[in-house]
Amino acid sequence: MVQRGAWDLDIGRDFQFFDFGAPFARATESSLKSIGASRHLIQTTLQDEALARNAGKLQVMEGRRVSSLVWSADGGTVLGVELSDGERVEADLVIVALGRYCRLPQWLEAAGYEAPPTQRVDCGLRYSSRLYQMPEGWAANGMGLWGINGVTPPTDEDGFLEFAASLPDQSIYQSIRSAKPLTPIHKYAGAFNIRREYNKVQLPRGLVVLGDAYVALNPVYAQGMSVAAVSALTLGQELAAALAAADSKPGNGKAGESSSSLEARRVTVQGMGPAFQKRLAGVVEAPWSIATSEDMRYPGTKVEGVAAPPRLLGLYVDSLLRACHRDSQVQDIFFSVAHLTRPPHHLFHPHLLAAAAGQLLRDLKQRWWPAAAATAAPGGAAAVEPEAADAARAKAA
Repeated sequence: MVQRGAWDLDIGRDFQFFDFGAPFARATESSLKSIGASRHLIQTTLQDEALARNAGKLQVMEGRRVSSLVWSADGGTVLGVELSDGERVEADLVIVALGRYCRLPQWLEAAGYEAPPTQRVDCGLRYSSRLYQMPEGWAANGMGLWGINGVTPPTDEDGFLEFAASLPDQSIYQSIRSAKPLTPIHKYAGAFNIRREYNKVQLPRGLVVLGDAYVALNPVYAQGMSVAAVSALTLGQELAAALAAADSKPGNGKAGESSSSLEARRVTVQGMGPAFQKRLAGVVEAPWSIATSEDMRYPGTKVEGVAAPPRLLGLYVDSLLRACHRDSQVQDIFFSVAHLTRPPHHLFHPHLLAAAAGQLLRDLKQRWWPAAAATAAPGGAAAVEPEAADAARAKAA
């Protein structure tokens, strides 16, 4: 992607985050590496690489739409998919990754299966975005304004700038007021968190579900591609284990030596769904919890099927985020857990535990001795009280 024009980025160094009334500390360098690229560049590069590395083994069917599943006579196994033009594509394993509006629950119910329990957390996210040609010295060329609880940033020129100027941090407004707009202002809504718990229902053989069809997250937290990538790696591991188990059965010999060997592999792969869905549920639990617990802070958030996070855990995470104002390593570790480059238990890394404890002490000091606490706030000025920050928090990218 870099060879095609993308940028190498360091999240801790090249991004500025503002939350709980103050900017996060910047790092000279962090472990949070990323790539700055358009969606089109990412998708085409991934597809080109996949085709190149599997030459002759993959077929891309452009502009085709799946309309339903193809079932065995007894309804116990998915044998492929049917396209909208009536063509059928057979498969030993159908991997459903159709997005957050996937119709798989309806297809399963129509075949007599139970639809999965659904969890949904919707903070009413709306955003308006456009591309800018930034003034000399600025590294970013995109800007988005976010609103929650149904607040939609305006899409007219004056309103867009006024919304930016209303944010508690003025850096975005100061950046774009003298920049040259390159595109119209586009708005988007409907980016709620949703998880369909396929690990809790019986699925037909020959079917697995991943990507946004399984769990889709609020894009503000930039976790979606990380979750999808780790989900795909998990599927690869489970598939390899299933094939190895089939090949180790007595009489099968090496893969492909006989029709019985091939049939054993097919049967094993068709039955791997329950084990995969259970393992996938554990993989996505950390990013799901982080995104939904963050969105549940807002008073207007609509919640279905999700319990509120324990108050003690919420206080701990709040303390970590406020500690990010002073300590870039806290951000590094916390974001690494959120983006699946560190295991979930690192949320309680010794450095984070110490930072949270220190922040709680500072919060108590601010409550009882506000004059003394103000001089110790980031940048030498008093940070916004957490209650005020909750009422006027803004996300910018």
